[in-house]
Amino acid sequence: MKIRYIILVNLIFVLVAGCGEQSDTESSGQQGAAKSSPKQVVSTTAILPRTEELAGFEKVSDDRVFDAYETLDYVGEDSLLFADYRVVAAASADYIATEADLQFAVDVYRFPGYSEAFGIYAHHRKPELKYVNVGTQGYLADGSLSFFSGDYYVKVSGYADSEDNDSAAVYLGMAAANRIDQKSVYPAAILLMPEEGKIINSEEYFPLKFLDHDFFSPAYACRYHLGDSVSTLVFMPRGSTAELLQYKEILTNRGNKVIEEQQGELRLYFCDDDRHGRVIMSSRAGRLAGVINTPDRILGMELLMKLWNNVDVAQQGHD
Repeated sequence: MKIRYIILVNLIFVLVAGCGEQSDTESSGQQGAAKSSPKQVVSTTAILPRTEELAGFEKVSDDRVFDAYETLDYVGEDSLLFADYRVVAAASADYIATEADLQFAVDVYRFPGYSEAFGIYAHHRKPELKYVNVGTQGYLADGSLSFFSGDYYVKVSGYADSEDNDSAAVYLGMAAANRIDQKSVYPAAILLMPEEGKIINSEEYFPLKFLDHDFFSPAYACRYHLGDSVSTLVFMPRGSTAELLQYKEILTNRGNKVIEEQQGELRLYFCDDDRHGRVIMSSRAGRLAGVINTPDRILGMELLMKLWNNVDVAQQGHD
């Protein structure tokens, strides 16, 4: 187990520090649909399962293909959300179960990187849903299956509320997942989150405006049981004291109290935020981390230091 952990943290640090999976979104923080290349559009259609590889199912439509801007029209009321995560392309097709009265639509969405695919997936999930082992992770809700793998987010939409429908949706989802030729892993920064006290399946990725501030992005977050409260731990792979000074100015202009401290290399800001409760933010070595809505300073600092310790372990393993 110890060897496996060392290997894992080595991988985490390489991905986080080396930006191996970072996308244009993480680099620029710009909003809007990504520009599609013909290769990306074609690769999206390649994820749609073919009739000859399916048992008991038939593909009954041609592929419907969408570039980035067409995808925003296709998703309708979710267009702003997909634009924030900079969707690259999409493809869709219809399927039927040949021995049952079941119909499905499979929608495949491609994003600039693993973080965006995970982020759009995590935006809709809830900890209490039924999770399944499809792709990196999937869940069933309202007769449909959603999962992510690599930089793809896939939704298999069913139209019946039954175990047979759910089983068929999982089967089609696995067929699509098997066609994705990418690593099926979580974004590296998500794996840095401490396990103790974590609310399982509460991890999220915010490409823009964490806490509604432009300068807090991109951000990886996870909710925790902390004392009698639910708090949010956030990690930003790139950031400096400059962003925290902006946050301090905004808070003090609203009449909030902010205390600054230096603990070794760690710059700390203990904040009373009238919109988000008691907040601890910190800066070190070009990264930011914080605890939102902490019940008190001691519990918040304990959780925050567990995160920084995980970063340190990853750094040591890489060195």
